[in-house]
Amino acid sequence: MPADTPNTGALSTPALFHKVKNERSILALAVFDGRLFAGTQDGEILVWSLETYERLASIKAHNRSVLSLFVVEEDGLLFSSARDAIVNVWDIHTLVRKFSIYSVYDVGDVFCVTYSATTKTVYLGAMNTSIQWCELNARDCHKADKTRHPSERNHRFFDSVGPGGAHASNRATDIDPFQEPGVLLEIDKEHIKQYAHYGYTYSMLLAGGPTCPVFAEEMLISGGGDGAIKIWSLDIQNHGALSEFQVMESGDESVLSLALDRTLLYSGRVDGEINVWDLDTFQLIRRFNACTADVQSICVGHQSVFCGNSDGFARASYHLIDQPCKQRIH
Repeated sequence: MPADTPNTGALSTPALFHKVKNERSILALAVFDGRLFAGTQDGEILVWSLETYERLASIKAHNRSVLSLFVVEEDGLLFSSARDAIVNVWDIHTLVRKFSIYSVYDVGDVFCVTYSATTKTVYLGAMNTSIQWCELNARDCHKADKTRHPSERNHRFFDSVGPGGAHASNRATDIDPFQEPGVLLEIDKEHIKQYAHYGYTYSMLLAGGPTCPVFAEEMLISGGGDGAIKIWSLDIQNHGALSEFQVMESGDESVLSLALDRTLLYSGRVDGEINVWDLDTFQLIRRFNACTADVQSICVGHQSVFCGNSDGFARASYHLIDQPCKQRIH
């Protein structure tokens, strides 16, 4: 090895460069065009400049905790999903709401959301084990009905009767979805895959084309509380309907997060386990423990796997080694 070749056998501990703080927990992050978007426990979306680190915006986005944020650069859209059973679609430049999507079923928390820019279809994964979808360019097919909106339905927990007959919910402080800008979209009752997993649908991503040359057509990949990773084909002629294409299983521990690196799929699981799947053969080719806490987020880049865990640490590991570098983040 030449003397000036850097030693990549181990990762150095990253230094903290800057820190921004919010009073409530931050549960989701996204980055776009020099801005950091954060979804908070109290339903806000906050925006910071990555150049000056000043807060640029703060909006009340949901009535419950924001669980996921997803950016579609080519369409200039920011998607947010939350514990209020709603998916909102924002103009990423102005943070004006363009669409608000809901199901007529009691889906509970919406853990994840993804979007096909090709078919203009939103897919959401929910607590009630379903995957549902909605076309943004076909809104005339399913006009919203106010009486079926989640804000008009009693929530089993938040609207429950407490001691003395008092209600737990405080709807006076909730957002009125019918007074906000944008189009309300009701998901068609046919656009649902019930029991997509035998557990919560925790994570999803779309794969195909340049991002994953294994698939000629765009495919949906989901991870659930049943420990299964499922690959779904999309029927473009039938409003993006799902058909099960492949199931990959390795135990029954929940699949909490997914990341794609061309033909390799990484899944983060409970108790710190990361699995690596070959999408050419649908075989598990590697399993390693990054930590002992749940791997709640995972991403791949720069020949490394990065994961965020429920113990407050972020960890990084090279593909070919088993000794992770870890940094206390919170």
